[in-house]
Amino acid sequence: MSQIDLSDLKTAENPDTKAEVYGELLSGNGIKIRLTNIEYVDEHTVSHWKSALKRQGFKSEVEHDISSGHVTINCREGEKISLMNVGILILGLIIILRYTSLI
Repeated sequence: MSQIDLSDLKTAENPDTKAEVYGELLSGNGIKIRLTNIEYVDEHTVSHWKSALKRQGFKSEVEHDISSGHVTINCREGEKISLMNVGILILGLIIILRYTSLI
């Protein structure tokens, strides 16, 4: 698992947020992140966290209990498209375009 930057998870509403990776998912294809000192959570905040993690290649699910001031984010590695699949797709498009232009 590559190094993940947790600094982007801080928000203006939660300036004292502490973020840590505290384990891997049981499936082995992701990690769990714990945010503590959370005082405020709304849709915009959750969207910010998901966007920050998506830029790093993760799809995430956010669970929060505002009464305890912590958030758990389960991050799964995003689907990656292999170069071979891209090449096959481009070749297929070229063949289709060439075939339709000959008719």
